[in-house]
Amino acid sequence: MVHVMPPTTTEEPSVPQFQSNEARRESRDDYFSDELEGEDRTSLVDGVAYLSLCASGTTDTTPEPYYVGSSSGATIARIIQSSIFRSSGKRAAGQHANQTTQTPTAARPPPPPESAHSDDHIIDFPERQQARVLFDVFFERIHTRWPLLDRVVYTKLFEKQYVQGALSIIERSIFHLMYAITARFLSLTQKPCGVDSDSHLTAATEPMDYILAQHNLATVQFLILLGVHGQRSPYGAGAWSQIRYATSVCIEMGLHRKRSVLYSPEQARDAEIRRRAFWSCYCLDRVTSIVLGRAFAIADRDINVELPSTSPEFWTLTHQEAPEAHKTQWSNIEPFIHIIKLDQIQSRIHKTVFRVDRDVFAGTFEQRAKLDQKMTSIRNDLDTWLRTCPQTPKKENKITWMYDPESAYLDARDFYGVQYHKAMLFLFTVFLPTLDTSDTRFITCARSAACACNAYKRLSQNRTLTYTMISLHSCFVAGLTLVYCIWRDRTLFSYDVLEATRACSQILTIFGEKWPGAVKYRDIFDALSGSLFKTVVNATNALRTNGARPLQLDVDAEPSLQGLGQQRKGYEEVAEGRRGSKQTLSHMVTDAVKEAFMEVDEEAPGGWQGWRMWNEMVRDEEAQMQNVEVSWTAEEGPGFYGVDPIQDAAMQTDGEGMVDMSQWSFGGYR
Repeated sequence: MVHVMPPTTTEEPSVPQFQSNEARRESRDDYFSDELEGEDRTSLVDGVAYLSLCASGTTDTTPEPYYVGSSSGATIARIIQSSIFRSSGKRAAGQHANQTTQTPTAARPPPPPESAHSDDHIIDFPERQQARVLFDVFFERIHTRWPLLDRVVYTKLFEKQYVQGALSIIERSIFHLMYAITARFLSLTQKPCGVDSDSHLTAATEPMDYILAQHNLATVQFLILLGVHGQRSPYGAGAWSQIRYATSVCIEMGLHRKRSVLYSPEQARDAEIRRRAFWSCYCLDRVTSIVLGRAFAIADRDINVELPSTSPEFWTLTHQEAPEAHKTQWSNIEPFIHIIKLDQIQSRIHKTVFRVDRDVFAGTFEQRAKLDQKMTSIRNDLDTWLRTCPQTPKKENKITWMYDPESAYLDARDFYGVQYHKAMLFLFTVFLPTLDTSDTRFITCARSAACACNAYKRLSQNRTLTYTMISLHSCFVAGLTLVYCIWRDRTLFSYDVLEATRACSQILTIFGEKWPGAVKYRDIFDALSGSLFKTVVNATNALRTNGARPLQLDVDAEPSLQGLGQQRKGYEEVAEGRRGSKQTLSHMVTDAVKEAFMEVDEEAPGGWQGWRMWNEMVRDEEAQMQNVEVSWTAEEGPGFYGVDPIQDAAMQTDGEGMVDMSQWSFGGYR
């Protein structure tokens, strides 16, 4: 786990280094790591952990530390860091230290303003035509994802919003949040509506103290909507804390428990709204907690409330029109119910894999066999979940959760596919250091990482990608996982892999257009994947036997142009002296993450084996020169990041025993 804190020191970050009894890895690894120097290794973990915080909306400027657990993206970042980077020999072997980075004051936008109660700060609602557009988009495109409001009630309130004093304080704030969320959504999808999202967010949060003091269903709805807005915000708005508080209110109100009394139609409708509000809380809690690697707000064993109902009597809670009599119709909350089922599966993954009371890697043979059975069962449930996903019907000129009328293509499988592959990575990524590359779970990880990147690209092309920090985080981590898997087994490299990395880079570029800070993560990923591909291509070129030479874009590499190259080099040296030294990848990566203080907790479940993997691929040059023996035993557990000699021997193989290229297919989702 990782604790992220405000800056407390300006000393240079340090990263653990380890000794090895193995010889220096092949020159292809040297080439790969030369471009990514020591500073980059520290920066990568910092950056992914900080991105995890951004994705959950918890990067506020408070003096308290932020906890990031092992199910966050920091785990795969450690894997990449220790596996691919090689030490420059500047740090002593065996050094263990906290990682600290300085936070630039201008790197992060200021947090949203604190609540105020003065009537002078009240922001007017948009003019009626604009408000109608925002209202309709919210209930058609966003509310079905988080169906916590009664559409009939708020349709009536919509007509009253311009009447002075007609709305209560909470109702007025919820309307402002609806407009803020939708305006932000339209802005991110390049459909600006002329409404300032931040102004409505400010108006919504002005009576925050009063709303929280009510401690009722409206408080829960307000906090959920605030968390939904925070997902699409370029700076942290405390989404994790908001959802955690909303869940606690749900528990106090008993929304997580099944009711045994009979209801009147009005009571049944109210009970259904309460169920949907609770499950919205549940889903938001799962997604933010998994990104951060934190404990859930409520365990599944404490929940027995029914899932939301698609019964016709509740049809108008989310539908504009009444259901047609005696006709089976598709309910627009079916995707929401299906996502709840996925989150329940991911809760099982969290309970099975990311345990703090037991080291899943140090168990007996019987315990490991039992763990394998549980993971196999979970994977089968994930496969079933994907096969049974509901299909969204296409309604002409009507936007829905997963359909934009301006797109000629409609296939909700891409949306469900992304969720499926993210869950697969959540299940298996933590075991990557201990898996042989021929293991089906290793292949599954690589395939899911690539498929997730490709699915994100298709969602973007079809204008159905939700531009949230969580999507940015998920795509970035999937790309890093793919890079690591290909590094482990170069025989898996193919055109499909190249396309997947390009898709990841393109999505990160698009996010960079939405949030300038995301550009740095695109640059980090491009640097990593580019270095890997150079290594793979150079290894292929070394096998050429017909004397053919690949095209060289470096003019100095052509003998006939060496004189011209020297002349050009002289001009470049003069120009370089004028504008200062060229920014290196090391500085670029470091600047990308100097926004939080990182403290790596060695006791994090699933974290130490990530260091094992990284340590194997990151050989400290000085330690290798000395050829000092380092061993690892299960008894040492997470307290020591050594190298498993059996796993190391498996990773030293050059293609022997690796999976055949014919097994690598990205045509489907599995």
